[in-house]
Amino acid sequence: MKYLGRRSVSSFIKITLTILWWAGVVGMTAFTVGTVLILLIGPPKGVSPPPLMINTDFGRILFTNATVKDPRALFLAFMPFGAVMISIGLAIIYQLKKIFASLAAGSPFILENTKRIQRIALFIFSGAAIQFVAGQIIGKVLEANVVIKDVSFIVSRKPNLAALFFGLVILVLAEIFRQGATLKEEQDLTI
Repeated sequence: MKYLGRRSVSSFIKITLTILWWAGVVGMTAFTVGTVLILLIGPPKGVSPPPLMINTDFGRILFTNATVKDPRALFLAFMPFGAVMISIGLAIIYQLKKIFASLAAGSPFILENTKRIQRIALFIFSGAAIQFVAGQIIGKVLEANVVIKDVSFIVSRKPNLAALFFGLVILVLAEIFRQGATLKEEQDLTI
């Protein structure tokens, strides 16, 4: 199996990432237009908000009798966070697409890939920080606006340590790529 160059696993991944990126751009555009329309003219007539659902590792918890005091507040809490997280995901996919384009071209150890990997790590750190802050805000909005008899919302105060760890791992990989690119440049100059 060929991993680098034309018609390799890298070129297949590059094509897949390109499709994902364009699908994400179209999805983000639809998300943004839909959000603006809902903010300006309200939700379509006859459409009620979906029931409150919490996803867990073991399944979903559905609260069919939840009462939402101010649906607009929930919408305004969730939508900007969703837009920012989708944008960060698209930025990561874009950087990966560029990395795999260089791999498909047969040149993985270039300095630009180091910068791309560092950007991915920074996007992951940013996403973890935004997720934490947004979780606090959304949690407070849920506490204030959702009423379910005999159920209390408790906002988590823990940051996403896994994302921070993976950001650090990716920064180490960026340094490895930087050293590899430097060695390759030195080798190219000595020939």
